[in-house]
Amino acid sequence: MAIDASVDSWLARSFWPWPLALAYSQLKDREAALWAAVEVFETYPQHGSMADYIGVGAVGRVHEVITKGQDVRLLEEETLRCLEMPLLAMIGSGRIVAQGRKSPVSLLEEIRASDWVGAEIDSEGTCDLVKAGWRAKAHSFEAILGEHERVVWFYDVHLPRDAMLKAFGASADDFLPPAQQAPKAWTQDEFKAAIATCAIADRERAWREEFGPKCEEHGWSNTAFRALWSEARGTKGMTGRPPKPA
Repeated sequence: MAIDASVDSWLARSFWPWPLALAYSQLKDREAALWAAVEVFETYPQHGSMADYIGVGAVGRVHEVITKGQDVRLLEEETLRCLEMPLLAMIGSGRIVAQGRKSPVSLLEEIRASDWVGAEIDSEGTCDLVKAGWRAKAHSFEAILGEHERVVWFYDVHLPRDAMLKAFGASADDFLPPAQQAPKAWTQDEFKAAIATCAIADRERAWREEFGPKCEEHGWSNTAFRALWSEARGTKGMTGRPPKPA
């Protein structure tokens, strides 16, 4: 599918909104992902109630393209993190310096690489950098009741065009190979060793608090983590709750 004039127009901008940068960072189906994101930019009203859904709508369409039609509402957090991995690796290494607003009405300013530690993008509205953990509980009953707070560190995150082109190439053929995008993923033995020495005995909590936030570092999915847990912890074949550490 050819990139049409509207996509070219968005790519010509000096700073790209998060969904556009996310689409561009995808090696496979990049053009389709770009078209899907821009379709939302072009068709959703920029003002009024629908404007609040531009970010999540564009990110959702990118996800649907990459996952071959899977409904974004059914995506697990690990899937989202894996899609973000190439872009977050470039940001974390300092090769791409993102910009955001301290308040919804502030001018854009640089976001330091260190500001991304313990943070994640919430794609509702303008795609904001929030305290990590919000996405997993944003639609929970507690969040609806206001018991969970959405902590925003930067609003309306954008990525500079020049840095994106340098990091990911002017075309898909120039895209850096995975080994150059991020640190080498952990081997199975390294992953098992980390599981074995984890101080958290509960598997689900261990993924949520220890291993899930490090997905871009270790490169393993929640499914693989679950499969290796009992073997690494020495509880394979055991029934009932695992014994508490001495």
